[in-house]
Amino acid sequence: MAYAIRHITLECDDIPADFPIQQVKTELTYDMVKINDKEFLLPLKWEMHSRDGKYLAWNSAEYALYRKFGTESSITFEETPEPVPDKKTKEEPPAPPVKKKQ
Repeated sequence: MAYAIRHITLECDDIPADFPIQQVKTELTYDMVKINDKEFLLPLKWEMHSRDGKYLAWNSAEYALYRKFGTESSITFEETPEPVPDKKTKEEPPAPPVKKKQ
């Protein structure tokens, strides 16, 4: 993957002056990660910076320990079931209502 995007930066502009948050910037970094014998382009690190007046906030996350989860299964039938007899699936007229004794 020679021409893959590996870093994305998002920066807010034209934030209204009366809005509580004056500045926001988010960065996401990708890298090739080997899982089993294959390589995948996956997130590596995320950061977000923001400013509210004199207060600065910074959040970040790092992604690691990627794993592949999977399972294998098979279904085998040892006997071939007998077909359902037609008389069991044939539509029958409704039974007459039961009369109540008075």
